[in-house]
Formats: sequence, structure tokens, C-alpha cells
Amino acid sequence: MGEMIDGPGDDVTGGADRRADGSARPADSARSEWLRSTWSRVGTSNATAALYGSVVSAGLLSVADEDVSPTPGLLAGTAGALVVFWLAHAYTQVLGTRPDNASGSLMSHMVHTAGHDFPLVLGGLPALALVGAAVLAGVRPDTAVMVVILITGVVLTVGGYVFGRRCGARGWDLVRETLTGSLLGAGILVLEIFAH
Repeated sequence: MGEMIDGPGDDVTGGADRRADGSARPADSARSEWLRSTWSRVGTSNATAALYGSVVSAGLLSVADEDVSPTPGLLAGTAGALVVFWLAHAYTQVLGTRPDNASGSLMSHMVHTAGHDFPLVLGGLPALALVGAAVLAGVRPDTAVMVVILITGVVLTVGGYVFGRRCGARGWDLVRETLTGSLLGAGILVLEIFAH
């Protein structure tokens, strides 16, 4: 086969190492732009659906009784509830946002919405996988669930921080935005404590 040769204007780096005027950009600046671009995608609808799924899984695990329900049953039940929640979310989203006289059936709108919000299910799976892997490694189910809840709390705290930064919050305003995520994580932890 022949050798591939880049044509004029072909930029295999995606332009990350060039300024608008075509001059070379320092590598640290290219990394900063990549980080800003990646950071800005946090909070898009799919990322928020995934975060939603992680909160739902952690919440469901927090109220489950790990001692009564064997771990495979606990994980299957949580996964099943997560799927039901996802479908119910899609259904109610369509009912609440579908304009009068909209074309297409309720089912077609629901399928479209469910497809868009499928990251909700995907976001809940890491918590289940972590509990399953931890138990297989010999960790007690209640300890594994507590670790998942704590990790979810950290993710929610970081989410609050990211939201605050994206909205331009600084100083105490940023602390307040960050604490909002922390309080949601703490709420899940309180559920775990009082449910057991």
C-alpha cells in the first residue's frame, strides 16, 4: 500500500498546536485548551444523566439491606430499579414536555427520549460493578456500599465545584456551589445510616 501523505491544510493534531494565525502554540497552552474543552463538556445533558444515574444507584444501594439480600440479588434488584427509573424518567419527560398536537406517537417520543437519556443507566453501573468487584475480593457488602456512597459524595462535590466554576463563581460563592453537591452526597450517606 502507498504511504499516506497529509495534504495542504490537513492537520493531524486537530489544530491544537496552532494559533489562529497559524503560528506554533506552546505545548502547555495546547494542554490548557484541551483541559478547558474537556471541562466545558462536563454538565452536558449526557454527563448530567450519567451523574443522575450514579446518584440513583447510590441511593438505592443506601437503603438496601446488604445482610438480608445476597449481593447478586442486591445488584440485580438495584440494576432493575435503575432501568425502571430510567424508563419512568423518559415517560414523564415526554408527558411533561410534549407540545399539544405534536406529531408522532407517545412511544416514538419516549424511545427517542430514553435513547438520549440512556447515560442515566450507564452512570449507575460503575457503582454496581464496584460493589460486585469488592465483594468478590472479600470486602463485606455493607463496606462496599459505604465506599460507593462516599465516592458518589466526592463526585457530587466535584460536580458542584465544576458547575460553580462554569457559572463564574469565585470565593465564597464557589464554596456555596461546591457545598450544594456535598450536601446531596451527605443526604445519601444519611439514608445509609438511618436505613440500617
